[in-house]
Order: sequence, then structure tokens, then C-alpha cells
Amino acid sequence: SLSFSVVGTSKSNNFVGSEVKVTHTTRNLFRSAEQLDISASGGFETQTKGTSLGKNSLSLTTDAKLTFPRFIVPFYKPRSTTAFIPKTIALLSYQMLNRGGEYTLNAFKGEFGYNFKENQYKEHNLNPVSISFITTGFPTDTTEQYLYKKNPLLRTTLEKQFIIGSNYNFTYTNQMETNRRNNTYFFGGIETGGNVWGLFASKNEAGKRTLFNTAINQFVRLEADLRDYYKITRNLTWANRFNVGYGYAYGNSNTLPFIRQFFAGGSSDIRAFPARSLGPGTYKVRDDAIFADQGGDIKLMLNSELRFKLVSVLYGALFVDAGNIWLRKEDLGIPGTPDTGRPGSEFKLKNVLNEIAVGTGAGLRVDATILVVRLDVAFPVRKPYLPSGQRWVFDDISFGSKDWRRENLIFNIGIGYPF
Repeated sequence: SLSFSVVGTSKSNNFVGSEVKVTHTTRNLFRSAEQLDISASGGFETQTKGTSLGKNSLSLTTDAKLTFPRFIVPFYKPRSTTAFIPKTIALLSYQMLNRGGEYTLNAFKGEFGYNFKENQYKEHNLNPVSISFITTGFPTDTTEQYLYKKNPLLRTTLEKQFIIGSNYNFTYTNQMETNRRNNTYFFGGIETGGNVWGLFASKNEAGKRTLFNTAINQFVRLEADLRDYYKITRNLTWANRFNVGYGYAYGNSNTLPFIRQFFAGGSSDIRAFPARSLGPGTYKVRDDAIFADQGGDIKLMLNSELRFKLVSVLYGALFVDAGNIWLRKEDLGIPGTPDTGRPGSEFKLKNVLNEIAVGTGAGLRVDATILVVRLDVAFPVRKPYLPSGQRWVFDDISFGSKDWRRENLIFNIGIGYPF
């Protein structure tokens, strides 16, 4: 079969856009109900709020996925129930991303793993082999030097990344039981990079373990996401989310690779702050930064939202978001180069509560069941980058001030609920 689709996208970093995708599907490939999906897609995105406002990103993606409706494990035949058919999945993909004509990112990915349901509530996803290789190119050497000078963080953000490891995800949900007054969702994940594979890699002159002349990333990454939906009345729901993440980098790496870091701020995160601009810690990214993407090794976030029906398919919401990200070790910058570090970025347990950002706001949602379009407006009530003792800013709130609105009101457009 051949399918064609047009997709609208809305991301947590305030990028919205569209994508055209063509997929060719071959069923019963080896006469045992296998399925091969080969697809190609192209699209564009533009940021509606943030430091990349007005800069378009173009993407081209191709991928191939082969699915076997059974476990394929060497020298072992696992048992499985007939109620939920297990799947063995092999995946290869390539993506080219051109961001505003300033750099081009090429990402190659390969995975082999298993997806299976224990019952209707519990789902497991295990990938014993997961490989990602990312390279970056610039239109000219001048562009590269200009970007690095304006934002030294790009030296680590856009360098080659070689991640070879394993990952496991577990999901529990009872949201399909709509008659329940209280529904719960939980996601937990663990990922390792370079752990076992690093034992077989040779060291270069700098003492780093490499494969194909590229240093491999060595890390352990943990994440948990717990959500609760309590129906106070038929048309009034109290939704809460607790999200925590921790990454430990070692060997070749001082911090998590950029594509595995945690971020704060954006339309599905802490909505009172622009996408990926919050943190780490008490650090504040410069207002003139070309790219505000501030990643961290540790994340803590809590969202609370009251959702209520207004009329027909129109719904409203009142919400409070709190959280931040941190680095395990403070970013001291490039030796001999001033203003390249991020002071206050280190995680210290005793300072966590004092470095939490808080924002609040309201939103409107058009919920047509098959599609949810969302508009949220939020503003900060606690700014962790201000001096200690001055971080609560209730006294500064002034909706009648044009300057205050310009500096503090954040509008978020999204497709689907934030959580």
C-alpha cells in the first residue's frame, strides 16, 4: 500500500510547522506477517516565540522500519500471550535539518529492539542496540566562526556526536477507562551510552575512546514522568504532572550529549518562559543570544492545571508551572576566553528550592476530539536568575504596563494538551 499525509506539528520549543510524508508499506514480507514501512518526508518549521523568531528550519527525513510480530532472540524463545502480540523492530533513519541557513545537521540512527504489552495497562519498549551519529556543517567558515564567537555553547552543541548504547522504557496508563474518576499515567526510561561498547573502543592521543575517529559519548540517563487526572465534576478536571530527569556523564564526557539533555521552558513545559531558555540553575542566557537552547543534566518540573468546559468544544484552563534544570558540574567556559561560562549552573541539593522558577497563566482550547488547538498565555512570578531574596516578583506585576507585558507575557500556541 501507498499512503500520503500532511501533518501539522507543534513542539515544546515553540516551533510550529507542517510536513508532507509518503509511506510505502509491504505486509507479509517473509510470509509470516512481517511488515516493512519505508517513508520519506519533508517539512518546515518556524519559531513563534524565542530567540530564533522568524528563522525557518527545513527538514528532510527518510526511514525504514521492519516489524516482526514475535520475539526474535538468539538462542532463546521467550513466551508471550496471545492477547498482546509482541513485536521485534529494526529501524534505520536519516534526517537532514537546515536551521535558518546558519548550519545543517545530519543525523543517522539505527535501532533493534522489542515492544510488548504485559497487559492493557503496561507496555515495555527495550532496545538492546541503539546507535546515533550526528554531524554538522556550515555554509562557510566565516559563519562557523561567527556563531562560535556569539555563542561558545555551540562548540559542544554542534560538535560530532556518536551515541552507541541501549535503552528501556516502561509505560503504565489507565486513561482508556473513561468511567474512572481518577486516571493515572506513568512513564519511566533509562538509557546508557558507551558503557559496554566503550570497552572495545581504542583511545586516541587525548585519552578518549573513539570509533571511526569520533569520540563516543559515555553516560547514563534516567527519566520519570507521572501524571494524574482527577475529575472533580463532569466538566471540571484537575490535571497534575511531575517530571524528573537525571543524567550522569563520565569517561569521554563531562555532560550529556546535547540531543540527550533536559530543557526547560516552552509550550508544553514551564510556559512562562521562552522555549529552552530557562536555566541551568541561576544562569540567564543573554537576550541577544542567537540560540537560547540551554540544556542540563538534571531536571525537576511540576505542573498543575485546572481544566473546565466553557461551551460546546471550547474549554478553558488555569495553570501553575514550576521547575528548572541544572548541570552536575558548573560550566566554567573555555579557558582563557571570558564570558563563555555559565555561573550558577551547578546542581546543589540545598539550593534546589531557592532556584525553582514559577509561572502561571490561563488558556483556551478548542477540543474537537480528533484535534485539539491550544492557546496559553503565561507570565513568571518567580525568576531564579534574580539575586537571592528578590526572586518572587508578585510586586512587579502590572498588566497595564506595556513594558511589563512585552517583557513578561509569553503566548504559546500548541496542538494537543500540554500533558
